[in-house]
Amino acid sequence: MDKTVAIRVLPGTIVAFRGRRHEVISTKGGAESEAPYFRLRATDDGAMTGLISHRLVEPEPDKTPRD
Repeated sequence: MDKTVAIRVLPGTIVAFRGRRHEVISTKGGAESEAPYFRLRATDDGAMTGLISHRLVEPEPDKTPRD
């Protein structure tokens, strides 16, 4: 995910991480190149992650049908 997009991600947002849907639980900023970081919860089984760099997270693919 691009850093400018990641900065605007709020808790409750659904994202893709390792091919699975996750909900953003919390965000953490910082000055490092890998910031912001996210703590995620898998939507299917509730598994929690540690802090994940924005570079490893992708926006959820658009689920609306295309004409």
